[in-house]
Amino acid sequence: MGAPSLVGIGWNTGARRTSPPVFTDGVRAYIPVMARAGAAAATFAAVAVVCSVAALATFGVPVYVCDHRVTASPWNTVDGLIRAAGIDTSPGDLVDVDGALLEQGGGQPSRCMLNGVEAPRGLRARPFDRLSVVPGSAIVEDVRVEATACDPQLQVTGSGSFVEVQRQGRPAKALLRRGVSTGKVLGAKETSPAVPERVVRFQYTCPSKIVVLTFDDGPRSPYTEGILDALKEEKAHAVFFVLGSQAEAHPDLLKRIADEGHEIGNHTYSHLLSAGSDHKEMEAEITRTSDVVKAATGRPTKWFRPVGGALDYGALRAARDTGHTLVLWNVDPRDWDNSRAASIRGAARIVSEVIGRPISNGSVILLHDGGGPRGATVQAVREIIPALKRQGYKFCTLSELYQHLGLD
Repeated sequence: MGAPSLVGIGWNTGARRTSPPVFTDGVRAYIPVMARAGAAAATFAAVAVVCSVAALATFGVPVYVCDHRVTASPWNTVDGLIRAAGIDTSPGDLVDVDGALLEQGGGQPSRCMLNGVEAPRGLRARPFDRLSVVPGSAIVEDVRVEATACDPQLQVTGSGSFVEVQRQGRPAKALLRRGVSTGKVLGAKETSPAVPERVVRFQYTCPSKIVVLTFDDGPRSPYTEGILDALKEEKAHAVFFVLGSQAEAHPDLLKRIADEGHEIGNHTYSHLLSAGSDHKEMEAEITRTSDVVKAATGRPTKWFRPVGGALDYGALRAARDTGHTLVLWNVDPRDWDNSRAASIRGAARIVSEVIGRPISNGSVILLHDGGGPRGATVQAVREIIPALKRQGYKFCTLSELYQHLGLD
């Protein structure tokens, strides 16, 4: 048989084909052979790829990790290579200017460089990639210099109810070096020394036989009502140094105290601030309590008693800056001792602590209508008032005492 004829297909002719091409038997036999050859080639290529992948999986690919050639799986990531090589990628530390550790791991993180370019940890490695790790480095925190002032010490003499400043104090001034990141004080340099404030506690010399009953930590039901009933029966006045939190909870008792002619003093809001407390915090609590009292009675407070009688520069300054007069006491029958107050003989002991000793004119007696069980105090008040009356004493508020002394 001769060579296959391509006549009738219409290739390489410029004529317009008007009918389908006609294949000879030779052409029909040639086309299936070509198809079978193409399929075989494709199959061979696929098998080659599979074999190559299998070989890579078995023998791995060469990769350079920190200049050391290693054989890795073709599916290994940057993170996997780092772990396999045991490379430390911990961040650096945060240190102060002297090199002391402030925060472990608070410095610069490490970086992974793949072929000289920073790479994410999840990126897959390719044959002959070069992976290096730039270790984490320390960060030296920034430091700022700030001026500060420290309250002076308070030098206190005497033991009376009233306080007088004999010499004004002066705060110590210093420059602090403080870490910006941590707030840690890295050093201080005093620029001006403190001058202690000198105060004296004393009693006014009072010609009249008058005393001031004071009650702290209330108002609290039923003890405040019991004390008010006893005062009303004896026609005696007193001073109630209230807690703002208690006063806010019992505005009716607060109003009754004022309506019955008694005086309301300020004993902070929370009863949590004592010696060493920041004077700004104390000022805020004094002001808040005064506002509570004014809302219930129409009048703000003007007398202040620090918690526990803790007398320091902060308490003195807070009283002065809020327009209050600081008042303590000179007679303490220890009714605040709950074990004593709860005992059967508690009232008798409180009474004996008051009338069993000489009482000077103008004395300020400390008692409590809150802060614990005060049933013994209520009973003691019913005995103290008539007992002191028999000695010729009258009972007044602090404002009335000041009027007697001409100190309005």
